[in-house]
Amino acid sequence: MKYLSYISTTILGLMFLFSAFAKAWDAEAFADMLLLYGPQWFSIGAPILIMVEAVLGMALVMRVQTRWTAIAADCFLVVVSATFAYGVFAKGIQDCGCFGIFSKMYTGKPWTTFVRNMLFVAISIPVIVDTNREVRHLYPKDNLAKTPRNVCPARPPFQSFQRNGYNPNF
Repeated sequence: MKYLSYISTTILGLMFLFSAFAKAWDAEAFADMLLLYGPQWFSIGAPILIMVEAVLGMALVMRVQTRWTAIAADCFLVVVSATFAYGVFAKGIQDCGCFGIFSKMYTGKPWTTFVRNMLFVAISIPVIVDTNREVRHLYPKDNLAKTPRNVCPARPPFQSFQRNGYNPNF
């Protein structure tokens, strides 16, 4: 399960990074795509969405707070899917613009976008489920008791200063 979690994290992170890179390549076209969904102030959110995707992708690839990052990525995918569903049913939008300039090469149906997003949500489930067990096995509680005192001395910092009457917190 640990290897499945690593593979899922990497795939999901690379997908977010690729999507952010493709949108950033032509950010103006992505902002114009957001204008199709509603008011003009939606285009202001284009750089913010690109940065959120890039940060989520980097955090997943570097495995920073993996469980919470995967939950945030799932929430992001659900919100984007719901927004695209609104665009398809209310505005007649056929292209979500999910992969920026590479979306223009894609000529599929809108339902494939929903299937792809739900597939990425399903890929993140092993990451959310397995992360706590993985951390528990990597860092056992009794590990500190087994380290030699010369490698990891258990004394507070500034102990020598405190003996001489100097208090660094004063």
